[in-house]
Amino acid sequence: MSRIDYSKWDHFDDCSSSDEHESTVGKPRVTSFDRPSTVTRSKDGNLTVDSSPENSLKNDIDGRLDTSLEKRFVSQKSISEQSLKKKVSLCESKLSVGGGTFVDSITKSRIIWSQDRYNVIISVPFDPCKIAPKDIRVKLVGALSFSDRFSAVGGELNSEGHEQGHKKGSLSVTTTRCSSSEGNSLSSVLFEGSLPHFVHLAEDEDGAEWEFENFEHFHLDPAEIGEETKLLRVTFRKAVPMQGISIWWDRPFSHCPAIDTKKIQQRNESSQSQAIDSWNEAHQLFREKMKRKKQENNPLNIDLKE
Repeated sequence: MSRIDYSKWDHFDDCSSSDEHESTVGKPRVTSFDRPSTVTRSKDGNLTVDSSPENSLKNDIDGRLDTSLEKRFVSQKSISEQSLKKKVSLCESKLSVGGGTFVDSITKSRIIWSQDRYNVIISVPFDPCKIAPKDIRVKLVGALSFSDRFSAVGGELNSEGHEQGHKKGSLSVTTTRCSSSEGNSLSSVLFEGSLPHFVHLAEDEDGAEWEFENFEHFHLDPAEIGEETKLLRVTFRKAVPMQGISIWWDRPFSHCPAIDTKKIQQRNESSQSQAIDSWNEAHQLFREKMKRKKQENNPLNIDLKE
């Protein structure tokens, strides 16, 4: 029988494997890195740390890209807001040729107006979701008939802004809707004002000319304009004292801010000289007519000689 040597067991520590495992559990290993690194754990539990310059450069680039994208988003938002303001301004410029734009001090409605030699057009933007077009009423008072379009004479505004002589008319734009609870009509003023000059009606018409327009008519996207996607447009036909005369309005209503009519592009030197020539010609014809009439009422005595 062979002899077994047990002496090797004398060098083992008096501890179990479970005691050794318990002594290591709950003590995580902490490693600090002096640069951006990538830590990868394999299936067998081994950890691999990659702190190469290429990886650091990639993380740096990613950070820069994030910042760049954020700046680009803010920049695009700013450009979008500027584009909206530009389009609104463009729309107003199309609607205010020879006129201007302002916010009415009383009703707070935004008013845009334009003019040429023969007409003045008032544009009032509104939100159709808040104001139904069918509820809008337009009333023009004091307009001359079509036959009197070349007979517009009367007093002007005095220094205090009050009318002297004949009144030149007024416009009122109101909204009327029924109250579902009580069945009564509720009215509110969208805009109103007195006219600074005479206007006349169209031939065979007895009221104001007005219509509704969408912003698409001016090649603008209503979604980019805002809530006021519709326009109420009222047309005034200018009445003048005599045919051939042009009157350039400095304001659409008596209480509105005035513009400098000398800066109106359509009002050039040729049109001014043409108006002056027409005025002088009309006065000359009038003097000759009155002279002939006087001669007809006072016939000459002619002596017949033999």
